[in-house]
Amino acid sequence: KDIEEKLCTLWDISVEEDVSEFYLEHGVLDIFIELFSNPNNRVKEIAAGIMSNMVSHPTVFLKLMEVDKYLESCSKLLEEKDSPTLVVTLRILHSYSFNLFQLLNSDERQRRSKEDIKNVLHRFLVFLPLERIARNIGIIVASCTNKEVLLNASKFLSIFSELWEHCEERSKVAQYFAEEQFIVCVLEAITESLGEDKTEKHLAVFLNIIYENDVDKDTSAALSDKVLVITNRLLKEHVLKYNTVEESDLEFIFNLLYLVKVSLNSGGYESIPYRLSATMTSVRSRLEASGLEKDNVNMAS
Repeated sequence: KDIEEKLCTLWDISVEEDVSEFYLEHGVLDIFIELFSNPNNRVKEIAAGIMSNMVSHPTVFLKLMEVDKYLESCSKLLEEKDSPTLVVTLRILHSYSFNLFQLLNSDERQRRSKEDIKNVLHRFLVFLPLERIARNIGIIVASCTNKEVLLNASKFLSIFSELWEHCEERSKVAQYFAEEQFIVCVLEAITESLGEDKTEKHLAVFLNIIYENDVDKDTSAALSDKVLVITNRLLKEHVLKYNTVEESDLEFIFNLLYLVKVSLNSGGYESIPYRLSATMTSVRSRLEASGLEKDNVNMAS
């Protein structure tokens, strides 16, 4: 217990950037990485939590990226069954992806060469065991009921898929996440997360990206019945329950309606959910009454 308390103190102070830099420069993180294999779940959670704090600092992140074993060790934690450990592990993967996204889309890009940033992205994707990660995340989102785990998984999937447009070998990266089996797992997570607005929105972003770029027609057709049922339910039991429709909700609504459109166009469905058309009409009426700018790209779509 005393050791756990001391580890928690080390976790708490790692939110400070200078402390995180000290941990990295003096090999302290290497000790925490060794604890990833500790049989005590609480110790594993704390060790991963410290790495999570460290990765959240952009300057520390760039140095972490140079050491491949950190990312490899973290990805193995996705095989754990302990929810608190999964929460911080998924937070680490999200922070890796978010920092790369920021590098690719911020002024930092002007200070660092475009080639340098692409190399960092390539390094990240190369050292992620993508097939294993897709399998493990698929298992997590399909079977887990912990809301925080599902939220962090959804945040990782949405930002991770945003990175693929900058990857020269997109099909190699996306293939495991665009397979029918993985998408079924995501649809399970959406069903489990009904009413959890942030989780639903992140998962909708992910599905929109892969359906637009990576999912083949056969898969789209095979899943069309499931997708139509779930999107209809989200529109009826989630979107139409909003007290007011705000601008931040428009992307979510657009993503859902895009999935409806793709599924209908696939021609693979056996039946259309009862009152889908009426539900979509109600959504349109809510949008028209929202007072939002009609020239907003998502509103127009």
